[in-house]
Order: sequence, then structure tokens, then C-alpha cells
Amino acid sequence: MKSSTLRYLLPAIAFLATQLIAGFLMGVVGLIFNLNPSEPILLTVTMLLSFLLAFAYCYWGLKAIRLPECFQHHAPSLPVCFIAIVAVMTGSLASNILCEQLNLTDIIADQMIRMATNPLGMLTIGLIGPVVEELVFREATLGTMLRNGVTPWATMITSALIFGIVHLNPAQVPFAAIMGLMLAIVYYCTGNIVLTSLLHIINNSVAVVQINLLGEEAKEFTLTQWLGGITNSWLVFAFCALACLALLIVFWRKSQTPSFD
Repeated sequence: MKSSTLRYLLPAIAFLATQLIAGFLMGVVGLIFNLNPSEPILLTVTMLLSFLLAFAYCYWGLKAIRLPECFQHHAPSLPVCFIAIVAVMTGSLASNILCEQLNLTDIIADQMIRMATNPLGMLTIGLIGPVVEELVFREATLGTMLRNGVTPWATMITSALIFGIVHLNPAQVPFAAIMGLMLAIVYYCTGNIVLTSLLHIINNSVAVVQINLLGEEAKEFTLTQWLGGITNSWLVFAFCALACLALLIVFWRKSQTPSFD
């Protein structure tokens, strides 16, 4: 049992380890070429390298990523997929409002702003990162547990918690965990990462667009202020949370869950 548990945690452990490895390697490059560690290009290449290393280990080392099966689209019909998209987007808005009220420290806000305003950073955060994270956390982590007969809801909740924790940044942990649970439900109902990747890309791209529109002011931007106060924020939260829950139930019922044998 302990070895099985460790096996399920290995993709997440690899994800964290490759960040350290990439950070060390890029730190050495920075010293050789006398680059500031906070240079946008250095931060971006570090993130990109960590993603590629994590994918390589999960695919070749753990053999936990099924290619091309994980990209084969055998999801529900387009209208049902649209329900999932609206569900996750409303859930994302509700989660953002909730996390904003927790007022947790954001330790990477400056780095994200610097990365999100250069082309390679936009590509890494908005496209490459979401796809690799879906491969690691939905396909390699959640998929491996499901294929080994672990109870579906246990796998979805566990993978969501892992996804939240590995972000390490306090401001991101609860949001990532909630997003992870929604994406886990979509993955369980489709058996592939096509729709989950699209949802993840939309979510991250919205953040990239927001940063580029607001610049440094993105650090001070709050949904509470934008919505006109705390009362309005909680009303929007309640509406979005209920809408998300209702739509996910509809999506679940209209989906034909694939076999994970």
C-alpha cells in the first residue's frame, strides 16, 4: 500500500523536483552570463525547462502518460462540452472571489507579471504550462490512480489537493485545489486531457491578458472593488458557485464515463 501511494505521488514529486533542478541550472547560466535572476527571460526559461523535465520524467521514467491516447477526443458532444466550459469558468470566478477574501500572501506576483509580459512567457504560462500540468496531474496522477482501481471520488479529491499543494504559493493553493477538482471531474467524464487542457488554457490566458492590460496595477486589482463592494462580491460568488455545481451535475449526467481499466 505504501509503495502504491508513493507511486501516485511521484508525478507531483517530480514536478517539484524539476523546478528545483531547472532553477539551479538557470542560476548557473545566470552566473556565467552575469544575468539578474529576476530577468523575465531567465524566469521564463526556468519555468519552461521545469515543465519539459517534468513531462519527460512522467512519460519516459514513470511511463504514466499515455500517448497518443490522452489526446484522443472521445468526449461528450459539443453542447455538453460547452456546459463544462461554462461550469469551470463560473467556478473559477467564484474561486477567485473566495480566495481574494482569504487575503493570502502572493509570493510570485512580481515574477508572474514579468513573465506574462514577454512573448515566450505568454506562451509558457498560457499554453505550454497548462498542457504539461494536465499531462502530469490529470493524466499521470489522476489517470494512474483510476487505472489502478482507486475509488473515483478519492482519486479526484486527492489529485486536486496535490495540485493545490504543489503550487506552494499561498495565494494560489486554494484556487488551484478547487480548479484541480473541477478539472478532475472533467477528466473522469472524458478519459483524456483535450477538454481539461482547453479549460486550463482559457483560465491561464485570462490571467495573462489581465496582466498585460493592467501592468503593475494587476497586483492591486481586486474583484471585490471591480464588482462594487463586498456585498456584491458575495452575491456573485453565491450565484457562480451554485451555477458551477448545477452545470457540473448536468455535465456528469450527460457524459458517458469511459473505462479506466
